[in-house]
Amino acid sequence: MAESLDIAEVARLTGLTPRALRFYGARGLVTPLRTGSGRRHYGPAELERLHHITAMKRAGLTLAQIQKLTAGKPLDLRSLVEAQIELLEERERA
Repeated sequence: MAESLDIAEVARLTGLTPRALRFYGARGLVTPLRTGSGRRHYGPAELERLHHITAMKRAGLTLAQIQKLTAGKPLDLRSLVEAQIELLEERERA
């Protein structure tokens, strides 16, 4: 696991708390690697995914929406933009 980071390092790099990282893992938004003792380690792909999740949260998407958009697959920018436009249109109608 030479290229992986532990949860404390990832929290420092992303600005997320370790609790939030564990919550995202429990929701299936990110799947960290596990050591033999069960400690979480995040590789480059997981770190990139966390940055995408953070960007989507800042764009106003809920975790449920993010989970639906990502659903264990690579992020689709088109779907993300369409979902955000739909959210903005709903807010405008309300």
